[in-house]
Amino acid sequence: LNLSTKKNYRFSLLLMKILKSYNPDTLIITHEGYSWEKVVFKTAKNFNRKIKCIGYQHTGLTRYQTLLNEKLGQGFDPDLIWVTGKKVKNLLKKKNTVIIGSNKANNYKIVKHRLNKLNCLVIPEGIMPECKKIFNFSLKCAKLLPNINFIWRLHPMLNFKKIVNDFPNFKQLPKNIILSKNRDIYKDIYKSDICLYRGTSTVYQAISYGIFPIYLSLNERIDIDTSYNLKEWKMRLNNVDEFRNFINFKSHKILSSKKNRKIGINYSRNYFEKFKFNRAINLMVKK
Repeated sequence: LNLSTKKNYRFSLLLMKILKSYNPDTLIITHEGYSWEKVVFKTAKNFNRKIKCIGYQHTGLTRYQTLLNEKLGQGFDPDLIWVTGKKVKNLLKKKNTVIIGSNKANNYKIVKHRLNKLNCLVIPEGIMPECKKIFNFSLKCAKLLPNINFIWRLHPMLNFKKIVNDFPNFKQLPKNIILSKNRDIYKDIYKSDICLYRGTSTVYQAISYGIFPIYLSLNERIDIDTSYNLKEWKMRLNNVDEFRNFINFKSHKILSSKKNRKIGINYSRNYFEKFKFNRAINLMVKK
């Protein structure tokens, strides 16, 4: 047995103790396709076949997240799947999906682009290797394009002190790299015109406000783009030269396209709709 299998087995034993203590009617967990989620559903059904198991798809989906569409049976699947919006419901193509929405949806106010002085929001996942990739890339871009500000924003699980300790080349940064200290992401979004991302669903929050998304592919074989179905209001690039060409020759025309920006905004707002609290409560208690 490998380490992950042992962890899942241990998790199942601990969960059974919790179920015995509280004897719940409903169990709600995230629904991202991880094996531990399947273990939770199976453990709950072994404890009580009548318990309602709900999986909440709360984040963005990538092209290869196929486990969400596979039905294993034998108690490994949720009875009900909460999804964030219409786009996800169509992607999953399952009858037991219900649109609940997300707290990532907000009272939107479209950002007016500053075409002469662009600010780029850099949003990595909460994983150190991903931070290194996207921050290294944007650092190279910042040195080549001193007229562009790069706002580095971290996942709440991480902090810049740890980033600097692990990656010493981030100790001395140029003036056009700004380390965000805002707890509210929308303060950074309001300052930005474009955003650089890889596997984070935070990009949808940025797109909803009219920010232009740039997916950093780096010529990697596996695509982790969470907005892979969005075509019109987005760019994919692999190297610093492509980013520089975009800034120098394409950015003004692309950011001025109201038609494509509207397509991107509507796509994002149908992916993360406003959270429907009363519907969630009713589904939890409904037999």
